[in-house]
Amino acid sequence: MHKSGKTWLTIGIAIFCLGL
Repeated sequence: MHKSGKTWLTIGIAIFCLGL
């Protein structure tokens, strides 16, 4: 669970940065 959560968090940040 923790690993999946961290992975999704990283992906979310990457998408957010790309969105900017």
